[in-house]
Amino acid sequence: MQRVFETAAHKPGCYKSFFDYNVSMNERKCDIAYVLADWGTSSLRVWCVDQGFNTIVEDRSSSGMHTLTPTQFEPTLETLLSNLNVGRNIPVLICGMAGAKQGWMDAGYIDIPTKLDYLADHVCTVPTASGRDVRILPGLAQRDRENPDVMRGEETILLGAALANTAIQTFCIPGTHSKWVFVEEGRVAGFSTYMTGELFALISNHSTVSALMSNTGKEFDETAFLASFNEAIEAPMHLTKSLFSLRAGPLLGNEDEAVKLSSKLSGMLVAAEIYSIKSNLKGSVGLIASGRHQRIYQLALQSVGLEFTVTDSEELVLSGLSHVASQLWRKS
Repeated sequence: MQRVFETAAHKPGCYKSFFDYNVSMNERKCDIAYVLADWGTSSLRVWCVDQGFNTIVEDRSSSGMHTLTPTQFEPTLETLLSNLNVGRNIPVLICGMAGAKQGWMDAGYIDIPTKLDYLADHVCTVPTASGRDVRILPGLAQRDRENPDVMRGEETILLGAALANTAIQTFCIPGTHSKWVFVEEGRVAGFSTYMTGELFALISNHSTVSALMSNTGKEFDETAFLASFNEAIEAPMHLTKSLFSLRAGPLLGNEDEAVKLSSKLSGMLVAAEIYSIKSNLKGSVGLIASGRHQRIYQLALQSVGLEFTVTDSEELVLSGLSHVASQLWRKS
């Protein structure tokens, strides 16, 4: 578990250090008005915020959905909140995979087209042994027989993005499953999911290429990525053939290529994604990413001449959660 404290200069009311937290929390716990949580497949992140949605303390845990059974979610949450001295009268709003069928409680989906502001009207209230008011946000569903799709967690990021910039009509959220979302007149009109990140992980760890990749550095090489991306974007139909070349090259003694395998693989897979979606794009793309994903997709979008703006997903999920919490509890 990693505990993160913002500086007071960054967020009003935040503690500067773990010492400040231990000394002051009993005095300041009355300032906590809501707990906001992003509970994903591999991790749980919570923000304890005041009435103005300023972060008092933030906590992270590796207790993601895939590590828990449905009956373990509540005790996991209560243990974390107890460590933070959060009283049971403080409500909790959760987005992400805790609302999946395999999660804490199936929060369902809202069918598109829909306004993101409708999320608050469809939250799922979780029965709790503690009596705490816990609610989970729904995902979004595209019930198109020819193009069925779902998202869970990204809808909250999109709400934060829409609140920040109402002019953008296309959003890209890279990740294990990359999402491309189309917004028209304030409504989510459609979206497409690409298994780019999952394929990268599967090929890297469980394919004929994986043994070679494990013997090389996996640092990102921009030059190798762009060369691979530009070649693949011109001939996406050759993807499976190109993938085998990642194995053949090093076997035939091309050591330089072996060092760049990870970046070349990224280039091939991201190219297939961008090629598939680029003809549907209108105007500037809102790229919602951070770290390595941000750099990879910046290079890809630049390479095909697409305009884009960049926003950090962590800021947006907190903004989206705060907006829904204000709708749920400030009016009650």
